[in-house]
Amino acid sequence: MQLHKVASNGRYARVLHRAILNNADTRMSVVLANGPVLDKEIGPVLELLQNEKPLFRSIKYRDYFQFQYKSLSQDKIILDPIRLN
Repeated sequence: MQLHKVASNGRYARVLHRAILNNADTRMSVVLANGPVLDKEIGPVLELLQNEKPLFRSIKYRDYFQFQYKSLSQDKIILDPIRLN
């Protein structure tokens, strides 16, 4: 998810997870899901804006999570629904 990109007003982008595999070792992955409560309003952190215009509108985490989850099924992450002009 790109929650940190929204919170930092585009300053910090996500890092793709990559792993190097070999035939000698077994690899185990653990998925952890975390985030704010679903009714929490998320958006650019005002203290980080530094007189900049916000790039994203605030949105309930529930709505953000839903459109991000739908975009994962298309192998892409979409921030356009909350991006401001």
